[in-house]
Amino acid sequence: MLLIGGEPSEFCLEWSVEALDVVAEVHESTLISQVKTGAEQAGRPDLYAEWRRFVTSNAVLDPGEFLAAKNRFLAAAQWATWLDEPYEPIPPTSTRAGQIAACGQCDQWMVPARGRGWLCESPRCLRAVHVPDPVLREAAGAYRLRVELVRFVALPGRPELALATALAARGARVVLYPGLDALDLVARWPERYAIGIDVKD
Repeated sequence: MLLIGGEPSEFCLEWSVEALDVVAEVHESTLISQVKTGAEQAGRPDLYAEWRRFVTSNAVLDPGEFLAAKNRFLAAAQWATWLDEPYEPIPPTSTRAGQIAACGQCDQWMVPARGRGWLCESPRCLRAVHVPDPVLREAAGAYRLRVELVRFVALPGRPELALATALAARGARVVLYPGLDALDLVARWPERYAIGIDVKD
């Protein structure tokens, strides 16, 4: 089904994914699609926005935080599943002396550096001249955001949330990811002036 006469078939071209990590790319896009579809079927498009906001803002969760997050929307049964998928137990290779570190600049989880200290693998942090000290947390029973969700959701989502916060501080009523991500945000002011924004960072 993938080759016809030595050339990629139409089936192959339609289903191909061009990415360095195909499994991660497919997992992330499938999960996003599931959350969008589930929110739409439930008549709660706001749940998609809440899910995006949550995973962008929470790269590391202790067991109590993870349980509380899963129980946040008890009326929406699929919500707990949407949080099971993007998070994984923190592997021992990402801990040091029973602790996990969150980057002081991008809030994402870090890995132990050679010798001492911690390394943030975010491209922006790797290029930064100075990165604030990490925040250390207990690793026992904790969860972290999967790397593909860090790369494709959390890191791009940070400037979106920062812009939403700044616009709200200027008096706008901000709606994140309206129309199930047709735009990144819409800001409306009391005098009925509105602007739709797609953030490119």
